[in-house]
Amino acid sequence: MSVKLFKGWQWALLIVVLFIIPVVVKDTYILHIVNMIGIYSILAMSLNLVAGYCGQISLGHAAFYGLGAYTSAKLAVSFGFPFWLTIPSGGLFACLVGLAVGPILRLRGYFLVVGTLALGEIVKNVLFNWVNLTNGPAGINVPAAKLGSIMLRSGHSFYYVIALAVVLQYIIITNVVDSRVGRAMRAIRSNEMAASVTGISIARYKIMAFALSAGFAGIAGGLLGYLNRYISPHLFEFPTSVLIITMIVVGGLGNTKGAIAGAAMLLILSEALRGFGDYRLIIYSIMILLYLSFSPQGLVGITKNLWSFLQHKFKFEKFASTKFHLNK
Repeated sequence: MSVKLFKGWQWALLIVVLFIIPVVVKDTYILHIVNMIGIYSILAMSLNLVAGYCGQISLGHAAFYGLGAYTSAKLAVSFGFPFWLTIPSGGLFACLVGLAVGPILRLRGYFLVVGTLALGEIVKNVLFNWVNLTNGPAGINVPAAKLGSIMLRSGHSFYYVIALAVVLQYIIITNVVDSRVGRAMRAIRSNEMAASVTGISIARYKIMAFALSAGFAGIAGGLLGYLNRYISPHLFEFPTSVLIITMIVVGGLGNTKGAIAGAAMLLILSEALRGFGDYRLIIYSIMILLYLSFSPQGLVGITKNLWSFLQHKFKFEKFASTKFHLNK
């Protein structure tokens, strides 16, 4: 079996699994967690483009998440636009804002971290205090998504929209990473000075990654609004940015599959620990710290090490030729 055919079967299996999940999972609560994993997968993949592939840490990613959510909600509530227009519009607006503030990436190190943190706080305060536009802390009720005559009111029906968004984003980001643009981003991450000497425009590629990342985060915000039928500024504060960063670190920086795995792992872990009540966050934090201490390369690093061990232990030379392409 060729690598190409093997990957084709992987895609076929993925499509089948994604299609049957809402059929098999009848519990509304569990499916809501699945939907949130999808939304946070979009956020993690988008931030990974900046932090993982370009090497630029951002603590303001929740700002674009919120901008996309509010843009989508206002277009739906005030103008009656359908969801298939409002969600891309939210992504486009967030992308344009990311493009406008992109020069912040000229900062480095701690200055960049503080700059992106300030951006997140500015957007948060706008969402809280511009009451005439955002309805302030009270938030906005978002109408149900509608596809023709079909109302996508439930998590089961809206699941397919989120799943499609995740798959499309994965395809887009994978192609970007494999292109000349992706190679330039990785060169910047490795050594900015060396990349500059080879003729790579550092500012151009940083801003490009930042704007694309912001656009995807805006799409995630639009999806969140239609899923929950409600948004408020509390959903887009600093802890959300920290959670997204933690997801890509746990999954493995610079790996798109790892970003999805990190999002799934942290959300499932968070829900599994709810039974511990007030001690949940303490246990959650300790587990993440221990995990990162013993596996600094994240889930992808663990998978690679395990696969290498199995190859060596059981001599999988022939099967190893198919590879699993964990580096994307």
